[in-house]
Amino acid sequence: VGEGGLVFDACVRDHQLQALAELADRCAGTTMVLDHLGKPDVSDPTSASSGVWIDGLRSLAARGNVVVKLSGILPVDGAFEAVRPWVDACLD
Repeated sequence: VGEGGLVFDACVRDHQLQALAELADRCAGTTMVLDHLGKPDVSDPTSASSGVWIDGLRSLAARGNVVVKLSGILPVDGAFEAVRPWVDACLD
């Protein structure tokens, strides 16, 4: 993919982030885009999946060929404050 000048978009869940990090290592010449912040569980910032998500995000952040797409995470009511913890984590 990278050799062809293409970008790989990955729409994965929080429990799949570590596998994406491993793929990023194997395909270091390919830019990978993590779609929708890795689909964290935005209903509860303290939920168990938040820990898995944050750990996975940090793992991906250590790879120079992975970027995060801030999209598709707003709740139905569109309140940005509901997703601020995840957006802030991505910006850190």
